[in-house]
Amino acid sequence: MTQACVVCGGQDWRPLPSPSVKLMITTAGKLVANRFGKNQCGRCGAVQKVDGGRLADTDYYERQYTYYDRPGAQTFDVARYRALARWLEEAAAPARPRRVFDVGCGRGGTMQYLREAWPDAHFAGLEPSADAVSAARSLGFDVSEGRLSADTPVHERFDLVFSNNVLQHTTDPVDFIRAQARLLSDDGILVLSCPDGTKPSVELLMADQNVSLCPKHLDALAAKASMRVVRRLPCPGGPLRNEQLAVMRPVDTKGPDGSAMASRHAIDTSYAALVAYLNAWAGLDGWLSPAIVDARRVFNFGGGLWSYVLAAYCPEYWARVECCLVDGFAGQCIDREVKPFESVPLSKDDVLVLGTNPYVQPKLAARFADAGLRAVSWNHMIGD
Repeated sequence: MTQACVVCGGQDWRPLPSPSVKLMITTAGKLVANRFGKNQCGRCGAVQKVDGGRLADTDYYERQYTYYDRPGAQTFDVARYRALARWLEEAAAPARPRRVFDVGCGRGGTMQYLREAWPDAHFAGLEPSADAVSAARSLGFDVSEGRLSADTPVHERFDLVFSNNVLQHTTDPVDFIRAQARLLSDDGILVLSCPDGTKPSVELLMADQNVSLCPKHLDALAAKASMRVVRRLPCPGGPLRNEQLAVMRPVDTKGPDGSAMASRHAIDTSYAALVAYLNAWAGLDGWLSPAIVDARRVFNFGGGLWSYVLAAYCPEYWARVECCLVDGFAGQCIDREVKPFESVPLSKDDVLVLGTNPYVQPKLAARFADAGLRAVSWNHMIGD
């Protein structure tokens, strides 16, 4: 492998085990025939996709990114967008930005709740999906269609430029940070949030995510882009989990390459945790299959990202799933129909497998036990 680490430039790659021998899943719930291809850099510890095609090099985000079409997403995502808006408001404090730009704004969910905090601000954004652009414009936002690059025309400057969960999808994070910095006013700030790779999480399983970064990696990327992280906010939890947020400002000179950011012991420890996490996913199907072997019918409770992951990496289990159940919503999850939970009569001979974030599984298991239903949770094997 000759691809260099985007953080430190190293080429000492440590292969990570694939959770699947056939298909990968994307954050939008698309099954793709794509090699896992993620390795850890032995020089700095960052994780990067170095083998197999990158979806960012295709028109995936323009034509196939249907993340916002999950059953019930318009309701379930409200809490996340509200929490993200509060996080951004805190990051900008005490300032009240008058001009705000959202890079990869989707349907405008975050801007919608930021507008409640800053009603006098002008909001604009950029988004590659034409359907999402149309939805954001319908909310009154000045949104353009496309991807941000060094060639993107800059017609105005902004007090706050932010991107949420976009960096890890890019093929060149340094160029992405530089492109955002070009949009800043003289006193403007760049706020960037993305998954926190300090501990392994579900982001590793996504075929459309190319890097997994710890805070120190983000520091190094910022420095290479002539930016400096001036403030960090802790992840608030709840609907925002395993994420990091950094506030950046421009500096005059390019910073160090970050090659000395982690000790060998720390990198080795991180590698062992990554391998254990991915191996746990590779073994989950073998654990689930016996747990449902005597079920009359098998239902998957959930219809979003965690159900996507089960569909991709637990194919034997998924083959038994009659349909997915979601409280109050219908739709589609991969190749399974989603029905409202309350519309399907269940018996003690049926099994509900929880296709949800592991951190909510104990509460759901208790709910279904109280109702006399049999639920299978797997949070004891894999954390959130």
